[in-house]
Amino acid sequence: MLRINNLQFERHDTFIFAPINLTVQAAQCVQLCGANGSGKTTLLKVLMGLLRPRRGSFFYHDQKITSFEKQATFVGHELALKPMLTVAQNLEYYTELMEASPIDLKTACDFFDLTGFYHQTVSSLSSGQKQRCKLAKLLIAPRSLWLLDEPFTALDAVYAARLLVLFEDFLKRQGAIIFTTHQAVSTTQFSIIPFHLDSV
Repeated sequence: MLRINNLQFERHDTFIFAPINLTVQAAQCVQLCGANGSGKTTLLKVLMGLLRPRRGSFFYHDQKITSFEKQATFVGHELALKPMLTVAQNLEYYTELMEASPIDLKTACDFFDLTGFYHQTVSSLSSGQKQRCKLAKLLIAPRSLWLLDEPFTALDAVYAARLLVLFEDFLKRQGAIIFTTHQAVSTTQFSIIPFHLDSV
């Protein structure tokens, strides 16, 4: 499905991680592993085209591309929501931006129990509610690849389990996931493949 060849990223004349070579097939879930500062977040941003690599190449179904921006939904650890806008305004804007269906928006809100907070400003939400609002984007604009930075942050056990259900369903539909987490994640429903980032 996707392949990353000899990827390196440089900051202040220093390489952040050793050259990365990674292949991810459809229906595979890959967890990026490494110590704090090893470059996990940086790698996701490079894959999404938010940062430019020093060298390396990307392939999607054997076609060379410059990033996975058009194939991926990215949910970073930053808020990425307008705090003074309501949940509805944030998600409706994202729906329009991604040219998605309002039906997808309703499904996303129902799945993450956001309907009761629909007209509240994001700034008034708890950390867990904000996280669920961000994760709703995964259901609003289906793509074939999810790039997720700390998606389990601030989720209680109920919603962490619900996110794993979402992972499972996405993988069954031949999607691929690359994610980071500091939380212990365990499931018997699908395999999580660790990929370790090595220092230079």
